Amino acid sequence: MNTSSSTPTSSPVTLESIIRQKEAVKKELEEQKIVLAALGKKVTAPFAPNPATKTNGVMRAFNTGMVTFQGIMIAIRVIRRFRKFFR
Repeated sequence: MNTSSSTPTSSPVTLESIIRQKEAVKKELEEQKIVLAALGKKVTAPFAPNPATKTNGVMRAFNTGMVTFQGIMIAIRVIRRFRKFFR
């Protein structure tokens, strides 16, 4: 029975080899963190382009205001229906 690690190496495991392996894994993890951060930014970025002109900015603000207003109106209707249901 072999109780050593699963790698089939014939050289003994030394403190230096463990340190080198640990540094390699840390470096790989840092690279993966950078890639994941870039992917996260790409996924969460807004789909609309940045407002390059003044009209795009105004239209975006208007659309945001309309969506907010519609959300509030829907919430009011839902609250009224719940109140009618529980009376």
